[in-house]
Amino acid sequence: MLTRKQKFIAISAAVAMVVVLTSGGLYRVHQKRVQHAAASASVLEAGAHLRAALGAEPGKPETADEPGTPKVLDARYEAVAKSHAALRAQSGALPRETVDAADHYLIGAREILRLYAASRRHHHLTGVGLRELWAHMGSRYAQGPGWTTEAVRRKDLLEREYFQYRNTTEAMGRLLEGYSEDRARVVPLLDASSLPDESLVRAARARLLEEGKNLAVEMDRLRKLPRS
Repeated sequence: MLTRKQKFIAISAAVAMVVVLTSGGLYRVHQKRVQHAAASASVLEAGAHLRAALGAEPGKPETADEPGTPKVLDARYEAVAKSHAALRAQSGALPRETVDAADHYLIGAREILRLYAASRRHHHLTGVGLRELWAHMGSRYAQGPGWTTEAVRRKDLLEREYFQYRNTTEAMGRLLEGYSEDRARVVPLLDASSLPDESLVRAARARLLEEGKNLAVEMDRLRKLPRS
């Protein structure tokens, strides 16, 4: 039979074990809440960057500090990429479905911003190339040695920029088409009302399509010019 002292020691040890287990459980719950809040904050931040970018009217000068310029879009991309990397580094305490949902949304937002910046940059350079080539073509009656060579050089550079513009814009359009699925996956995580909705995404995609059509018309006009 246990002595009174032995009973006291046994009860104390049991109480200590319960305290340790309870504290550990509470700590894990706390960690999960912290990680969930971090995932939600990352998604909401990415959504805010995306909303600002997609809601901006394109066509501002590249040097302007405006929401839709490459300079600002690059900064938004970097912010989302940094947030995404931080979330991946500390996502071990979260359920897999939570990590996957946040991960998909952040990757989508990051890539839309990256491609949008590239699209703006190539659109700007295509526009510059068009204007300069038209000016060069208009000087044909005052042409001197090398005029044709220079015209061909400018035309090749323009075609390369336009090709890059089309590629980046079409890739961005595909990502915008899949945005609703990424958004739906994070709805259980947070209040998704502050994230860009379908109407904003559709409007941004429609602007891109319209802009692409207008630029294609300009390129076709140039291509139909006589070669000599």
